[in-house]
Amino acid sequence: MAQEKFAVDIVALPEVVAVGLKIDTHFAQAAQGCPALWQAFMPRMHEVSGKAPEEVHGESYGISTDMQEHGAFTYWAALPGDPNNLPAGMQAVRLPKGVYARCRVDSLAKIGEIYTFLYQGWDAARAGYAVNYAAPCFERYDEAYITDGSFALYVPVNKQ
Repeated sequence: MAQEKFAVDIVALPEVVAVGLKIDTHFAQAAQGCPALWQAFMPRMHEVSGKAPEEVHGESYGISTDMQEHGAFTYWAALPGDPNNLPAGMQAVRLPKGVYARCRVDSLAKIGEIYTFLYQGWDAARAGYAVNYAAPCFERYDEAYITDGSFALYVPVNKQ
């Protein structure tokens, strides 16, 4: 039996409502478009959190929705927020309650590699799951990202 390239665990998560900015992009442009979106969002994070700009840190999300077979998708840079109190130009996105395959990543430089692994290289069936391609996947950035650059990637799965 082949050993997995990255450690994957299965977790159940509650629904999260996040507020932020989004772009429509393509896998071929994601390496430029997604970081540019974060650069636009970071100075405005305090508008979502209600905290002073220097106090905004902790949980944030890079969310991929509406993924198409030809590589197009919508990417969000977002924080947990109130969908009834949207800052100008921002929208709400829901991460559904459900079961996710989680993989901790030690560096943002590995983000493409880990997405490829979870969607194409990880043997979900061996773990008793199937990847749910219709639901959003997301990166979760927390305090560890600030201290050591690590974050977690979550891919929705269904029990087989």
